[in-house]
Amino acid sequence: MKKILFVCYGNICRSPSAEGIFKSMIKSKDIDHLFEVDSAGTHDFHIGKAPDSRAIKAAKDINVDLSELRCRQVKKSDFSYYDLILVMDQKNKENLLKVCPKDMTHKIVEFISYLPDSELDYVPDPFHGEPQDFSDMMTLLSDVCEASLMSLTD
Repeated sequence: MKKILFVCYGNICRSPSAEGIFKSMIKSKDIDHLFEVDSAGTHDFHIGKAPDSRAIKAAKDINVDLSELRCRQVKKSDFSYYDLILVMDQKNKENLLKVCPKDMTHKIVEFISYLPDSELDYVPDPFHGEPQDFSDMMTLLSDVCEASLMSLTD
């Protein structure tokens, strides 16, 4: 079983959306038994709260349910527990590298790297944006989740 942790800043928009999309994909392909998936934030602003309501709505529009997810912060034990820690941007990668044991830094990967032809070098944070930014995030995350899943199941 491959254990994957998606990480963004507050675990309220990007990482729970990636978690929900990835879980939906593996369930639809009947391979959910091959993965354990979770999400977390590098900061503690939203611990215990549901994802942003705009993320929940945008996810619902693509038939992904985020309503049961709750925000949490990355724990030191996550570095040893998870096989792969997928970060949404360089800043979150830097934040994790500051606290990650040196022998586990190889587990931290920028999620967008699964789309090498993308014009983007990170997953944009829609938090301060409009509803369309959340829809755009879902489209991008769906593409990256599909690409990462193909890579991880080869």
